[in-house]
Amino acid sequence: RVWTVAAVLLVVPALAAPLPYALFDDFNAAQTETFTNFQYALAPPTVVAAGAMVMAALRHRARGDALPWREPAFLCLALSVLVFGIGGVLGLFVDGTDTRTPGHYHGVLGGINLAFMGLFLTFFLPLLGRSVAWTRVIYVQIYLYAFGQALQSLGLFLAGGYGAPRKTAGADQGLEGIGAIAGMALNGIGALIAVIGGILFIWTVGAALLRTLDRES
Repeated sequence: RVWTVAAVLLVVPALAAPLPYALFDDFNAAQTETFTNFQYALAPPTVVAAGAMVMAALRHRARGDALPWREPAFLCLALSVLVFGIGGVLGLFVDGTDTRTPGHYHGVLGGINLAFMGLFLTFFLPLLGRSVAWTRVIYVQIYLYAFGQALQSLGLFLAGGYGAPRKTAGADQGLEGIGAIAGMALNGIGALIAVIGGILFIWTVGAALLRTLDRES
């Protein structure tokens, strides 16, 4: 029932999102503000889903059971909530003109990607009969991607706080302050770490698919 409520709270505002275009004849400030304010409708289903997961974890601990950190599904889900939460909090401070905005959505989308990494490793591949062993490389790729995305998100937010403009690159960025330079450096380092984790994930999934296909052929 909890997940049904969360789904309904997510779908209803999405269906209502075109209303600003019907209510206003011209694309104007009122229409833009109304459409933008629909973003706040994303908060209730997120809180419901996150609250349900937290309560489930607390009940698990109340029974005296340790949380299953060695399970890739749980690890991906927990880190997904963490990285998504970082992006969500940063989103409260964006204005759309600097790199705080991509810092926000890199965290949010990185969290979603982590959840899907867990789904692929523990649900989709076994569903296809192509499971992978829980070797060290599985945990390395999960942690690398999570840490890299979080670092990239925070770096972009730091640089944006010092005026680094979004959608620009190279000398056009006009980075002068030490804060902006340090933020973009963190962004680059985090991006590299996340890319390494992503490549390991693609290699893991691809190898599982190709190995099974070869055996079946």
